[in-house]
Amino acid sequence: MSVIYHSPETSSYVAPSSARPDARIIAFHRGLEGYAPTPLVSLPHLARDAGVASVLIKDESTRFGLPAFKILGASWAACRAIADHLGLNMVESLDDLAQALKGRDVTLFAATDGNHGRAVARMAALLSVRCEIYVPRGLDSTTKALIASEGAEVVELQGDYDYAVCEANRAAKEARSGILIQDTAFEGYERIPQWIVDGYTTMLTELDEQILQQTEGRHADVVIVPVGVGSLAQAVVAHYKQKDCSKKIKVITVEPDTAACLKRSLLVTATGHDALPATLTSNTIMTGLNCGTVSALAWPLLKGGVDIATSIADIDGHRAVEDLHSMGLNAGPCGAAPLAALRQLASQNNNILTPESVVVLLATEGPREYPVPHDSTTADPVVLTQVLTRINSSNPDLSRDTGAGEAAIADYLLAWLAHHDFEVHRLEARPGRPTVVGVARGSGGGRSLMFNGHIDTVTLAGYDGDALSGELVNGAVYGRGAFDMKAGVAASLIAALRARQSACLRGDIILALVADEENLSHGTQELLAAGWHADGAIVSEPTGHEMMLSHKGFVWAEVDIIGKAGHGSRPDLCIDAITKAGHFLVALEKHGEDLMCRCLAEAVNHPQLGTGTIHAGLIKGGEEVSSYPALCTVSIERRTVPGETPDLVESQLRALLDGLAGTVQDFKYILRMGEHRAPFTIDPEHPFVTLFRKHAEETLQETVNIQGGTYWTDSALLAEKGIQAMLFGVQGGGAHAATEWANVDSIEKAFMAAPAFTVQLVGSPTESQVRQAARIFADLTPGDPLTIALTGGNTNLLQDLAESMIRPIAFQIGDMYTATDENGDMVGFTMWIPPGKQLLSTEDQMRLGYTDFMSKLPDEVKSYSATTLGHDFPKVIDGFTGIENTELNCYWCDFNFVKAEFQRKGVAKSMFQLASKKAQQNGYSMALATTNIRNVAIYERLGFEMKGFQEMPSPWGAWPAWVFLCKPESA
Repeated sequence: MSVIYHSPETSSYVAPSSARPDARIIAFHRGLEGYAPTPLVSLPHLARDAGVASVLIKDESTRFGLPAFKILGASWAACRAIADHLGLNMVESLDDLAQALKGRDVTLFAATDGNHGRAVARMAALLSVRCEIYVPRGLDSTTKALIASEGAEVVELQGDYDYAVCEANRAAKEARSGILIQDTAFEGYERIPQWIVDGYTTMLTELDEQILQQTEGRHADVVIVPVGVGSLAQAVVAHYKQKDCSKKIKVITVEPDTAACLKRSLLVTATGHDALPATLTSNTIMTGLNCGTVSALAWPLLKGGVDIATSIADIDGHRAVEDLHSMGLNAGPCGAAPLAALRQLASQNNNILTPESVVVLLATEGPREYPVPHDSTTADPVVLTQVLTRINSSNPDLSRDTGAGEAAIADYLLAWLAHHDFEVHRLEARPGRPTVVGVARGSGGGRSLMFNGHIDTVTLAGYDGDALSGELVNGAVYGRGAFDMKAGVAASLIAALRARQSACLRGDIILALVADEENLSHGTQELLAAGWHADGAIVSEPTGHEMMLSHKGFVWAEVDIIGKAGHGSRPDLCIDAITKAGHFLVALEKHGEDLMCRCLAEAVNHPQLGTGTIHAGLIKGGEEVSSYPALCTVSIERRTVPGETPDLVESQLRALLDGLAGTVQDFKYILRMGEHRAPFTIDPEHPFVTLFRKHAEETLQETVNIQGGTYWTDSALLAEKGIQAMLFGVQGGGAHAATEWANVDSIEKAFMAAPAFTVQLVGSPTESQVRQAARIFADLTPGDPLTIALTGGNTNLLQDLAESMIRPIAFQIGDMYTATDENGDMVGFTMWIPPGKQLLSTEDQMRLGYTDFMSKLPDEVKSYSATTLGHDFPKVIDGFTGIENTELNCYWCDFNFVKAEFQRKGVAKSMFQLASKKAQQNGYSMALATTNIRNVAIYERLGFEMKGFQEMPSPWGAWPAWVFLCKPESA
């Protein structure tokens, strides 16, 4: 989960009175044809899931016939700007303004990712003026067509959104009567963006009236607003943070991980930096939020008035879209983003959301087409390998069909790195062939380590089956590039993530995810030319868990054998270049044999690589069969070993050719030296090598052998720049072949740092361990609907509740598995009850804290616990699992909790692996239930099958339960 910004000062912030909008705005909008307040919809089951009183969503999917709220700002600003341009006071109606425009040459300009530009175009059409809308590269054709359908000229640029803003501004200035209607403010351009912000006030005024009606006089406690450049959020802060507001309302913002310009600006300035950073953006389904710079006009209010700034992955936005659609709400990705942010916050322990909170989500846009995104949140190296394999990144310079290039996979990697809070960079000297750099900064004082992996593959042509399946079959991931080398890239990413999360990282980790390695290595060359450097580098080529400390280089050359052209009937006048080339080919073969048997005086024999080799790769000559050829060209590749240079290769070839010129009549040649790449080697006793080998053997629990490679890799380029490098990667097979695969077990082990936690079955749990576990439980569940029911809403009793249920399992009837960090502190626990045992079924168990806990509860809660939890819920479990007659007749997981900072690090998986061993040994089915929808996918990945869903009634609000089962053979 990406980092969340919490403001330390917003509780005392008051928006300046100058931020109050013009009082005429609401009347202006109400006077427009087709005005009607957009609906505010209550979503009670979302409120239950989030542990709050109400979730209300402001549905802006239709506003004046357009699928977004943007027309509110565009209409007010366009009318104000045109009236100002004409020297008029604000006119009362569009008809009056259109009449004033007759005979006047006015053009409206704007830059957009979608809805704002369409809204400006609509206003231009209503006022019968020209309009030019500038859009960034890659904007989908549907959106461009919709803007054009409003009558605007759409200008597509080869740049991002910020570049489009600059170009629209330039064009407006150059036009005879151009007016820029843009929500991004910059120096010298503030009035019109402010009018746009003011226009959004109509939505907020509607919202206040609707909340009062739906909540019987209550106000919102939390408003979650999506952010692009920040104009709508500016309006929200200005509206809800005024001095005369009767209630302190928390403002929460949400952005795409890949364009979190506000969140990044808040985090940077919180560390004492004054300058706002420009944020590198990459593709997102939330195109309307894909902005790299916060509006200068919005920034002062957002810096002071935003309580929490979040960002979400595209996959979470997509899931929120699907969920809202299932509820009958037609939101697009930008509009659904606040729901994803709410779920993100609800999954954490914080004091922002309480059981009394009224939460408002601003769903700012209607539905639109977009590609279903890949999951950039995963921290599972196998799943990550599958995702990368499913993205076509075939090298266009090698593919018989048109290769896809690295753009799509680079976009995904940028999204993954952004979600996991890496510093990100994009290098793209060759358009469509980007290299991605991710950096995990250390605390200082350590050495830097680079993971270098190429993200291009060879052609998909000739692959047997679906080259992009990423299918998991018989313990391996299949697809083009899975082995060479997307599994290595995935393992590198997860290794860097775990190292950074260990909190003991001193040196920087640099992830160099490079383009074009399969051809000419432009990616690594661009990386090095940009100045990236590290003390050591691991190139994650698939070496099968062996350390490759050397590999061959190559030198390319072309030899033109010169003949004399003429008619095939006149040998007396001609020289046959092809037959003369035959003398050269025979001599070349002998030269190669001499190299391999070390017969040459200057021959070099490397301990891992042996000798150099040479071969003729191509031969071309002649024009037609009836003529003597004047030219025959032989293309040569010489594979070199350390100690051999291009100069040596050239001198050897010239010596061979000069010898032929002196012994073969009419033999003439031209030698042209071509591309070359140096061989690579590193001393096996180098400290970097010995350290890595020791670590690898400890992690893999096997001997790691040393090998040399006959092929060439980017490690040689790194070594030339003084970076100590080696190659190490996964097991599998089929590189460049018809079927390719990477072994799952190898993916999980390669590069894995020793875990920052230890798991164990606790033989004799102590009271201290019980209390530590209960503390973890209490910290993670204050908003959980089940714990609210168990405590009657008194969350101060969570520690008592947890201890009273953990003690009987730990001390009498079940098993306690714990995870501890390097200091021995508990970071997670899971508790299992074997078949034939039942929690709180005896007086002895009750006396371990439950009787005392129950004495603190009202009778209503006691009765509920006895009937629903003691009888009804176990029957629900039996019904779903098919295990009847005895209550919870399985190895039942009663607790599974991991501290927030240790989640997504394999802690739960490791504890479950221990429990599954006992289940397999005893033939137990494993079962559990969760009340958190986010855990559904987690338990499915752990091998559990969801058997059913039940909503259990409660006087304090119903709580959901998803029930899972894992049979002994699957445990």
